Amino acid sequence: MAYLRKLHDCKNDLKADNSPRFHCGVKQNVFIWSIENFSMCCLKEGERLDSPVFCTNISVPVRFSVDIYPKGKVGNEEYICVYLYRAPDTAPEVVHVGSSLSVVDADGQLCNMHELQKLFRKCEGWGFPDFIRREEVFEKKSKFLLNDTLTLRLELGIGIEHNESTEKNANHKEEEISVYESLSYDLKNFYETGQCSDVTLKLEDEELNLHRVILGARCSVLENVFETGRLKHGETDVEFADLNSDAMKAFISYLYTGKMNSTACVPLGLYEIACKYGLRELQHISRPNKVHARSKINVKNCRYTWVIENFSGLSRSIGEKVLTTSFLPQGQSFDLLFQPKWSRGDDDDDVSVFLFRSWFGREEEAVRVKFKVSIIDINNELQHTAVLNEMFETGEKFGFCPFVKRDILIKEEKNLLPNDTLTLQCDISVSDGRLISSDIHEVFLTDAYAGCNDNHLRKLGEDLEALYKSKKLSDISIRVKNEEFPVHKVILMARSPVFYHMFSHETAEKETNVIEISDIEPNAVEIMLQYIYSGQLKNVNMQNAFELYSASEKYQLLDMKSKCCAYLSSSLTVDNVCDVLILADMHNDDKLKLVAKQFFSSNACNAMETSKWQNIMKNNLALASEVLQFHDAYFQRASYAIKRIKFQ
Repeated sequence: MAYLRKLHDCKNDLKADNSPRFHCGVKQNVFIWSIENFSMCCLKEGERLDSPVFCTNISVPVRFSVDIYPKGKVGNEEYICVYLYRAPDTAPEVVHVGSSLSVVDADGQLCNMHELQKLFRKCEGWGFPDFIRREEVFEKKSKFLLNDTLTLRLELGIGIEHNESTEKNANHKEEEISVYESLSYDLKNFYETGQCSDVTLKLEDEELNLHRVILGARCSVLENVFETGRLKHGETDVEFADLNSDAMKAFISYLYTGKMNSTACVPLGLYEIACKYGLRELQHISRPNKVHARSKINVKNCRYTWVIENFSGLSRSIGEKVLTTSFLPQGQSFDLLFQPKWSRGDDDDDVSVFLFRSWFGREEEAVRVKFKVSIIDINNELQHTAVLNEMFETGEKFGFCPFVKRDILIKEEKNLLPNDTLTLQCDISVSDGRLISSDIHEVFLTDAYAGCNDNHLRKLGEDLEALYKSKKLSDISIRVKNEEFPVHKVILMARSPVFYHMFSHETAEKETNVIEISDIEPNAVEIMLQYIYSGQLKNVNMQNAFELYSASEKYQLLDMKSKCCAYLSSSLTVDNVCDVLILADMHNDDKLKLVAKQFFSSNACNAMETSKWQNIMKNNLALASEVLQFHDAYFQRASYAIKRIKFQ
C-alpha cells in the first residue's frame, strides 16, 4: 500500500519537534467495525458514534477508536465523516501511523478507500471529513447496507520510536546467537545487487533480478511455477503484476535472508502472499493483528395488522393507537391514521395512511422511525408496499399520501378487498439513536519482530542444504581426486569471493564448469560445501580442523575460518599447540597465534620437550624466537604478580 511506503517519511517531521531519533518498526493491524441498524441512527450534525477502543498488539499497546459522524460535521454536512482517535495508552507519546479506511460492501470488497499518514500523539484524532456521501450510501443500500449494517475496515501500520543504543544492543545479541548470519548476509547481498541473476520477476512498478536456484530451494510453489511455466522453455521473465509490489519484495527478501528486518515495515498483503506460496513460517510473522467490533443501534420494532371492515361505506378518517415504547417519554405513543378521500370523480379518489407521534404539550427528543405499510391480499401475500424513514418530533405526522388509488382497489376487489375488508400490515421501527451494545473480538498475533529469531535463519540453512543434497539444478561440479560434488554456481559465488571472481572472469573453470581441487581432502571439501549451503560447520575434529582452516582461508570463507579458529583455540593440548602455532604463523592469524602462545607459555615445560617444538627450533627460527620472547615476557609478568602478592 502507498500509505505504508510513505510512513517512514513521517520520521523527518520529528526533527522539527526535537524528538529523539528513532527507527520505525511497523506491524499490520486490521480493525473491522460493523454498525447494525445504521439507517436508524438519529444523531444530528456534529454528533458521533464511537467504536470500542482496540489495542494494536501486545508488545506495542497503542490504543485507538474510530469515530463516525453519520450526519457529518460543519462544512461537510452531506458526508459521513470518519475519524481515527488515539486513546490514552502506555505506548510512547508519538507514534507513526499509516492507515487505510474502507467500506466493506455486500460482496466483501473494499470500497471508497481513504489513506492517511500521520504522527499521532495521545488523545489526538485525525480522519476523513469527506469519507463518503451519505446520499450514495442510502441510494445503494443493497451494496453498502447489507441487512442495514455498515461495515468499516481500518488497516493500520504502527511505527514506534526505538532508542538507537537499545536496538544496536539487540542487533549485537542477535549476531552473537546466530550461526547463520553470514549465510543470510551473503544471500541478501546477491538479492540486492541482482548479480548473476537468471530470472526476472516483473512487478507492477519494477523488475527484480533473481536466482531460480535460491527461489526454488526456498519455495516449492515457486519452483513449480518455474517448472511448468515459461522458464521451462528458456524464457526468463515471470510476471507478478497482480500482487502488491512492496509485499512481493518483502516476500522475496525473506526467501533470500530468512528474516524480516526489524526496522522495515511489514507491507499489507504479505500474509496473503505467504499463504498463496505456502510459506508457513512467514505466515506466522506477517499475519495481521485482527480486531472485529460490532455495535448495535437501539431499535424497537412493532408489527400491527389493521383490519378495516365495511371499506366501501367508510367516509371519514379513522385512527388507531399502535405503539407505546418504553424509551419514549411516559404517555407518548404513535397513532395510525387511515384517511379516505372520496370525490365525485373516481380518478381522484385515493386512500392515505399516516403515522402520528402524539403531542403532550412539551417538546421531546426526536426519534428515527422506519414505517412500512402493505396490503395483505386474499392469499396472505403483501401488495402495494410503501416505506419511509424519517425523524419524528412530537406532534408530527408522516405517511403516504396517497397510499393507493381507489380505482386500483376496486379493480382488484376480490384480491384486495375480500368481504369488503381492507387488511393492512404496518411495520414500525423506532430508534433514539443510542448504541445499546458493542462487543469486540481481539486476536493478538506474533509481532513482526519475531522475524529476527534464529528459527527462520535455521530454516534458510536447512532449505539450501536440502538443495545441495538433492543435486537438483546443479550446473557445475567440484572434482577432488576421484570424487565429484555437483553444486550450484550462484550459491558458491554468493558465499565466496574467490568463487565469484573465478566465474566472473574468463577462467578455465568458467569454460568447463568444473573446479579442480587437489590440496584438500574430499571429506574436508564435503564439510566445507555443507557450510557454504547451510551456514553450519559440522563434524569438525582435530583431524580435519587444520585442513578446514586452510580451506576457509583459501576461499575467503571468513565466518568458517572464525569457527575453525574458535575450535582450535578451545582444543589446544601440549601435543598440538606447535601445529597451531605453525598454522597461525603461516596464515598471519595474530589472534589464533596469541592464544597458542599463551597456552604454550602456560605449559612451556612440557611443550618444549616435544619433537614438534624441536622441529620449530630447527626449521623456523623466527617463529621460535617470537614464541620464546613472548614466554619470557609472560614469565616476567607472572613473577612480578607473585612478588606483589607476597609483599602484600
